[in-house]
Amino acid sequence: MVDTITVENLTEQVRDLIRYSGHVHCDTPIYEKFHKEVAAFIFENFLDKTEHWKFIQKNLIWKSTHYLSREEADNILTALENIRFEILERKNASKDPFWQYVHPLIIGVSQKLFIDKHYSKAVQSSFVEINDRIKKIRKKIDGNELDGVDLMRKTFGTEQPKLLFEDNVTESGDNVQQGFMGIFAGAMQGIRNPNAHENIEIGKEDAVRQLILASLLMYKVDDAVRFSNINE
Repeated sequence: MVDTITVENLTEQVRDLIRYSGHVHCDTPIYEKFHKEVAAFIFENFLDKTEHWKFIQKNLIWKSTHYLSREEADNILTALENIRFEILERKNASKDPFWQYVHPLIIGVSQKLFIDKHYSKAVQSSFVEINDRIKKIRKKIDGNELDGVDLMRKTFGTEQPKLLFEDNVTESGDNVQQGFMGIFAGAMQGIRNPNAHENIEIGKEDAVRQLILASLLMYKVDDAVRFSNINE
């Protein structure tokens, strides 16, 4: 149902409420439908912490003795128009050139959160995605269920690596293997774990840098899967 809800649809529902003959109460069927759908739309589009939603909430009906006034309906229409502009801004933000350098799997879990300005969650989701992908590959290889730092060290470690980036017989290959093992493990310890356990807030620029790092690591997983001839 949420997928079919649009700002335009919600706006038309408010206009129907304005045209309704008689008072609109909280149990009026067309109002119940609007209230349910506007709330679903807000949360689906990560708008629940915006001033637009707070403004709409102030003008909704919350008591059985209350009815929707024309002023409240007009206020909701204004908020919906502002939401329409914000969603347009988000669409334009998705065209930011830096996304062309980001791995598709990272885009899939982070772009919407990033555009909605949930920068910390966008970064956390990216490194969780890296961890989950490697975890699934490792389990398929030998049935072991590992996680985080331990997963990275035991999967990419040079003693008995389960995934190789390149031939580690040479000194150069061994350096690459050890180096990226350390980067993967460090990313889990220094980025994913703190974000998962604390309410850390970061800015847009910092998020861009960390998403680029996540993308580099995800592309390195691609390299390892190809070189190790793994069928995911």
